[in-house]
Amino acid sequence: MNRRSIYISLLALSLAIGACELFGDSDEGFLDSDEGFLDVAGPILFISDETGTDQLYSIQPNGTELKQLTSDETEPVIDADWSPDGKSIVMTSWVGESAGAFFKYLYLVDANGRNRRRISAVGSDLRYESDGDPVWSPDGKQIAFSTLIGCCEGGFPVKVYTVNSVGIGMQKLGGQINTRRTIITDWSDDGLSLLGHTSIKSTNGSEDRWFNHLSSWSLSGESLFIFGEAGKHYSWPKLSSSGLNIAFQINDNFKTGLFRSTRTGTDVLQLADDEFIGIKPVHWSPDDSRILASGGVKRKGFQHLHRMLIVDSSGNGTVDISPFSDSNCRPTSWRTN
Repeated sequence: MNRRSIYISLLALSLAIGACELFGDSDEGFLDSDEGFLDVAGPILFISDETGTDQLYSIQPNGTELKQLTSDETEPVIDADWSPDGKSIVMTSWVGESAGAFFKYLYLVDANGRNRRRISAVGSDLRYESDGDPVWSPDGKQIAFSTLIGCCEGGFPVKVYTVNSVGIGMQKLGGQINTRRTIITDWSDDGLSLLGHTSIKSTNGSEDRWFNHLSSWSLSGESLFIFGEAGKHYSWPKLSSSGLNIAFQINDNFKTGLFRSTRTGTDVLQLADDEFIGIKPVHWSPDDSRILASGGVKRKGFQHLHRMLIVDSSGNGTVDISPFSDSNCRPTSWRTN
């Protein structure tokens, strides 16, 4: 073997070792790299238990072109969100045989479902961990998500992390953003802050009660903006595609509605009432004329079915585009590119 061949062999070995360090072993790095989706994904992603387990589907905004994308019963899908450029999808799923309340992680796949790899807690040895609520940065280079760590001491602490889109550089955010009463729901269009809701204590006589308020935080975790009022829960804010408005849920004594306002909380307009139980925004359409939303309809007792809704952002009506009448249809994302 000549010197050039030896050099090339050593270079290949070095790259292979680097890849192992970057993505972990075959169980925690690239998974099912030869497997793709069952069909070409459409613009709206949703999850349904039509086949008995939660699987990923897609559909057009008018309710046509229904496509089932996944079918693995051992790894049901919990969440899925399109990247800003429409080339990737971040998914939340149970981890193999460890399926349970504390064992779910984030995975990244190409738009066709191939090249699947785990990107959260790669190589982690934490005993109890549950990653979820992923949101993309506007440039598609980072993903923010919440992690539930521990279950026995101090309740269920939630920590907010960011990780880049190849699964390295995982960092915990500090400051006021880390609390078990905080949920991250979006990333600002300028890339400088995160949007979500947090609970604030309100004292009424001798009774302390907690109410959700819309909030934003800097990437260092410092509070920038809080909007809401005592006695009502303001939750699940989603920023419009233009960045000018937000959609959110208000829960007033167990009656929920979908609302829209400017991003600073002015010009509040109700778009939908509690016709659908727990209605909340999921994603704005690319042109901001409609909002993809999730809500429920009653079944027997306290059970209800998740419905996939399209809400006019001017308040001119709501359409149920759920393709399955007797199965849950929970929307998760609307491709904007």
